[in-house]
Amino acid sequence: MRLLLVWLAPFTHLLGVVTNLLYVIAFGTMLGTGAVSIDGPAIGASIRFARDVGSPGSWYLALAGCSEAMSFVLMPYFASRLPGSLLPVMAQGLLLFSMLFSALLLGTRYDRWRVLGVVIVIGGVCLSSIGGALGSTAGGISVRVFDLIGLFTSYGFIALSMCLKELAFTTFARQSGKLRTLRDEVVNAFTAVWQCLGLFCLWPLNFALLTRQEPSAYFAAGGD
Repeated sequence: MRLLLVWLAPFTHLLGVVTNLLYVIAFGTMLGTGAVSIDGPAIGASIRFARDVGSPGSWYLALAGCSEAMSFVLMPYFASRLPGSLLPVMAQGLLLFSMLFSALLLGTRYDRWRVLGVVIVIGGVCLSSIGGALGSTAGGISVRVFDLIGLFTSYGFIALSMCLKELAFTTFARQSGKLRTLRDEVVNAFTAVWQCLGLFCLWPLNFALLTRQEPSAYFAAGGD
């Protein structure tokens, strides 16, 4: 997997865009199929909620999509620059950020034992990262702290997206009096659309930081 990421490193943004377009097609098809089924009224209520810019739920989904767009770009890029042995270690960042955003956005409260457990896990991540970096350096592989922090932080965008979606669910339940639940098809489809917009807005960043190729040469090489 890491060899594939290294090979695709210059095209991580293009990879994210293509993957997202497949998401838009798949989730859009699921949404369209559900809208004409017996669940049409329930899905219609969810669609009105998701596209109402006057509702905070609409902006929760928008921010969730943009957060996923950031993770789509950052994770493959930084993962391609690190030894494969460090990738599962860095994935533990999802645990830390999920707890952090759940506390800040959802008001979740954790007891001391759960907090202690997370501290132990994060301490293990730090020790493993240091040991892995030293071992890779001794083996001739350069490991930069910036890349470690970048991959670890990229999981924060995934955690943020998950919490924002949960906020959208709770907001919909509060507005509808818990008579209906926000449909997963709507959440996935609208998040994918916002993710698509976010990825397209990040194209200038791609050409400024991730590649030195001109756009025409970049797309030609990506197509090959």
